[in-house]
Parts: sequence; structure tokens; C-alpha cells
Amino acid sequence: MSRRSLARQAAVQVLYQDEFNPQRSRDTDRQYILTQVDEDSTLSDFAWWLIDGTRQSKETLDPEIEAAAEHWSVYRMSAVDRSLIRMAAFECRSGSTPMPVAIDEAIRLAKRFGGKESPAFVNGVLDKLLSDHERSVSCDSVPSAQNQEVNEETSGNGNSTNSAGLRRFLKRDAK
Repeated sequence: MSRRSLARQAAVQVLYQDEFNPQRSRDTDRQYILTQVDEDSTLSDFAWWLIDGTRQSKETLDPEIEAAAEHWSVYRMSAVDRSLIRMAAFECRSGSTPMPVAIDEAIRLAKRFGGKESPAFVNGVLDKLLSDHERSVSCDSVPSAQNQEVNEETSGNGNSTNSAGLRRFLKRDAK
């Protein structure tokens, strides 16, 4: 697992906890993040950037996520899937991470923490949510230091995203 993957994992765990206990202490969250990233301040800062940005973008992202996840309200999604989709959408839209990396990381985390259908669902919703225009803007604006992250974190051919996963999931759900 790459270093940033570790920070993403810790961030999504805090975002997941928000779903059930939004009033918990920020100090508790900070200590948890530091523990998870082996006291690395750079990774801790990255995790906090993801957490704070996702929290602040939630109201803007949720209607867009619902539109992309045809026939699914955000609150009908599992808390893990909802947290992953929000975080990946924020990360990609912030312009700091290429879309394939953000989506691949969300899929990996969905495999680890979500249900059986989570990886396909997360993949399909994120693919639909992030338009072709946003893909090219995100990928073209990546600083050279982050190109290394693409090489480290993108598996296989680097493009596992497609809306077929969402279509398969929706067909199964309709049965």
C-alpha cells in the first residue's frame, strides 16, 4: 500500500465515523489519523485535507452524486460507499489528483471496507459523476511530482473506470 493510500484509508474511516457520530472530538480524529499514518505529518496533512474538503463539499456533491447514481439517493447508499464516493469526487475535483488514481483508490478501499457490490457501484457512480472534460482537466493539470503517484497507484492499464459497473449493479438491484 502506498503512503498516500494509507492516508486515504484513514481519511475515509474518519468520514465513515461522521455518518454515525458527527459530534465526536476533532482531537480524537487527529490522534487516530496520526496513529494510522505512523506520525508522518505530510500524510496527516493530506488526510486532513481530504477530510475537511470532503466535509465542506458534501452539500454540493450530494445532489450531483444522486444524479450520477440513477435511482439511488445518497442516503440509500451504504455509509462506506457514500463516504468513498464523496472523498474521491472531492479529491479529483480539487485538481490535485488525476481521476484514474482517485477512482482506483476508491475501488481498492471499497473492496476492503465495502460490501460485495461496492467496488462496481463506486466505480460506476464515480465514472458517471466525473465528466470527460473534468478527466482531461484533472490529468493535464497534474504537477510532475504527482505523476509519480499515478505510476505508483494506478494498476493494470491505468483505466479501470467505466459505467458498466453501475449498469450491472442497477440491473441486479432492479430484479
